[in-house]
Amino acid sequence: MKLANGQFSRAGALLPRPDERAMLLESVLQGDLGGSVYIDSFLSPRAALVISRLKWVYLMGEGLHDAFEEEVVGALEDSGAGTYLWFEMAEFWKERIALRFSCRSKAFTRWRFSFSRERFESARAAPPCDIREIGPDNAEKIFAKYYPDGGFWDTPDRFLERGFGYCVESAGRPVSLVISAGVSDAAAEIDIQTDEEHRGKGFAGSLCRVFIARCLASGLQPRWDCADDNEGSIRLAGSLGFEKSKPYTLTAFALSAKE
Repeated sequence: MKLANGQFSRAGALLPRPDERAMLLESVLQGDLGGSVYIDSFLSPRAALVISRLKWVYLMGEGLHDAFEEEVVGALEDSGAGTYLWFEMAEFWKERIALRFSCRSKAFTRWRFSFSRERFESARAAPPCDIREIGPDNAEKIFAKYYPDGGFWDTPDRFLERGFGYCVESAGRPVSLVISAGVSDAAAEIDIQTDEEHRGKGFAGSLCRVFIARCLASGLQPRWDCADDNEGSIRLAGSLGFEKSKPYTLTAFALSAKE
């Protein structure tokens, strides 16, 4: 059954342990990022499907049965055409989706990182630069430039209410930023954007240090996540007190519009 927006917490009991959760999954359940949530039973859910507005797919819980398997397939059909990214997609679902939608899937590896406050505090400081907090005076133009579809937040106002971030400007324009891609009661995940012509200047490192300091002062664990082949992100993470912790897979597949 599909849950109404105010009922998403019904799926909360099925969340994996905190260090294995995807922040975008929590963002949907918290109402920060639009999406749809389905559960197999309203009173005693054993399985839940989450499809975010970004078409990231999460299947949680145990005890899948035929009726809910059909609901999963129907939910994908209802979500429309586009490229989907499914977290930790089991072989069963790869075969089921390929058969039902006649589409191919491709899996790739990403890494979750662990964070050490001691390593962060002992790391070499980043080059100084003029850093601004993202607030009501600049959030609209930042989102218009870097997240024209809203990105990880449904609106800039929702970001200002629940998230935080910092930017570097040049000639009055944002050229590099770090924001919370998602925020829970315990953690905040980092997203970085830097204009190509301003890369290599140390902006990302400086912004991340301010962001991480804000996390620590607020009692939040900073979270880092990136693709296995993103060598620049892995190096930057290492300079900020992170290290690879656990790999996981994302599986991409494209669904066509209904004829």
